[in-house]
Amino acid sequence: MSVIKYLLALALALVYGYAGYFVHELNVVTLALVFGVSFAIYFYFIFYTKDKDEVNTLLWFSMLFRLSFLVAIPIFSTDYIRYLWDGKLLLNGINPYFYSPSDIFSTSPQWFVGSFSVLQADYTPTFIAPLLHLFTIPAAFFNEIHPVLGLAFLRLPIIAADFVIIKMLIRILN
Repeated sequence: MSVIKYLLALALALVYGYAGYFVHELNVVTLALVFGVSFAIYFYFIFYTKDKDEVNTLLWFSMLFRLSFLVAIPIFSTDYIRYLWDGKLLLNGINPYFYSPSDIFSTSPQWFVGSFSVLQADYTPTFIAPLLHLFTIPAAFFNEIHPVLGLAFLRLPIIAADFVIIKMLIRILN
C-alpha cells in the first residue's frame, strides 16, 4: 500500500474519531462536513484500490476504525439505554416482557437515575429478542460500575462478529 493510502487511512481515522466523540446532533454543518470528508476518502479507496493485499489491509483498518467507537456514546439513538434497562431488570429478577418502564417507575422511581430517566414515559414492554438478553445482562452489570463500560460491553459481541465476518471475507477473496 502506498504512503498516500496510509495517510488517507490515518485521516479517515481522525475524521471517524472526531465524528464519534466530538460532533453533536445539533451541529448539522459540522456533521455534514465530517460525513462528506469521510465519504470522499472512502470513495477514493473504492476506486483506486485494485490489489488484493491492499483490500485485505483496508479491511483490517476498517476493524480498527470500528474499535475506535468502542466507548463512544451514540448521538442519534437511545436504544442502548433500553438494552441496558432490560439487562438491569433481568439482573434483578424482573421479566422485561411483563413490565414496561412506566410500570416500574410507578412502583420504584429510584430506578430512574442517570440515563434511565429517558424511559420514564415508555409504556411498552421490551422489544428485544430473548437471545439478545444474554448480552444485555453482562452489559447491565458493568453499567452499574460505569455507564461507558456497559455501552462497551454491548458493542463487544457486535465487533467480535465483525471480526469473524472480515476473516471470512478475506478467505472468500483468496
